[in-house]
Amino acid sequence: MLGNADSQWRTLAKATSWRLVAVTITTSIAWWLTGETAFAATIGAIDAVFKFGSYYLHERVWGQIDFGKAQQPCVPLYSPERSIQHDVKEFYSRGCAQISRRA
Repeated sequence: MLGNADSQWRTLAKATSWRLVAVTITTSIAWWLTGETAFAATIGAIDAVFKFGSYYLHERVWGQIDFGKAQQPCVPLYSPERSIQHDVKEFYSRGCAQISRRA
């Protein structure tokens, strides 16, 4: 898996912002069709609760799938503060096939 998946907080922020847009659309359409503000608001609230959770789970699943993600470049790693074992583990975790030796 690549190391550029969204954090849980980013997923929650995306889900919240999308839900605000979507619930506004749903409520507006329900009001336009029925002319009843309370009924439209109820439909919007129910829609928001169920679809928020669905969107969050959907994003978390897709965050674990590498399809379509840009890969991080496979450049040799070296830091005097870290061990070679740490560098090797990080290098392989990014899907790099070869490891360059330290100078």
